[in-house]
Amino acid sequence: MGLDSREVTPELTRVVIHLAAEIRSFGRTELTVEKVLGLKVSDSTVRRLVKQVGKELAELQEVDERTDGKEAVVPELAVVSCDGGRIRTRVPGCGRGVHLAGDNGWRETKNASFERMRKKDPPVEGDDPCRALPTSFRTTEKVANIAEKAVPNIEEPTGIVKDRVVY
Repeated sequence: MGLDSREVTPELTRVVIHLAAEIRSFGRTELTVEKVLGLKVSDSTVRRLVKQVGKELAELQEVDERTDGKEAVVPELAVVSCDGGRIRTRVPGCGRGVHLAGDNGWRETKNASFERMRKKDPPVEGDDPCRALPTSFRTTEKVANIAEKAVPNIEEPTGIVKDRVVY
């Protein structure tokens, strides 16, 4: 088996470590292994095995603490989006519909998303990454109305006012 007098099999190591943890005495573990299994394992060998396995477990725990025990998957491309806003809410137990309460029923919302993306193969020069953007988000008047802000005056460097379309 390729073992010298100082080495023990993995199964015997498992048994000795378990017994040493339960009994909490190297000498008594030596006696128990001999009585139950009929194998002679000295208390110094029990001590050596406990230290060896303890060191291995400590190293594993250190690795787990760094990765929180989870495999880290790093996407090629990721997008993190954060947003917030206000929504009208219902008072619990009052049925359907919006019920005005404190601040006229408005509540703050906080939203975040983490998205894994992949690059287009091959990337196309000048390709619009968001061609499906609704028309309502392309005109300055609509965006200003949604944001409840005044319409900004968008001018080209030449001084010509565009059709108030956001590009």
